[in-house]
Amino acid sequence: MARSRRRRSSSRRRRASRQARRASRQARRYKHTSKPTGKRKRTKTVKGTKVVYWPSTRPNKKWMTITPSGKKVHWGHPTMKDFTQHGSLKRRKNYRSRHAGIRLKDGTRAIDKKWSPAWLSYYVTW
Repeated sequence: MARSRRRRSSSRRRRASRQARRASRQARRYKHTSKPTGKRKRTKTVKGTKVVYWPSTRPNKKWMTITPSGKKVHWGHPTMKDFTQHGSLKRRKNYRSRHAGIRLKDGTRAIDKKWSPAWLSYYVTW
């Protein structure tokens, strides 16, 4: 009896299929989102620095901004509400005390590094 040979799919088709599965998984993951809709820019002055930010183009981040040096920074979890959305002072106090304890590898606080996602989250959205 002759064996039937199954044709293997090309690596390109396998890769495309894998990317499609990953995209659908990511879409399901962030189904319930508090991510803002639209492209409206927002502005806030933080310690004398004007920060202009708008909804992120990345599916797994909430906000993005462009630093004075021209680098894009994305920050914020898309399913979590921040102080600008819920306005609870108790939640803000808890978040800020938790967030202020995060340290970088060199031992400095993450919120002290200007234009980092931690700095933007701490001072702009919370």
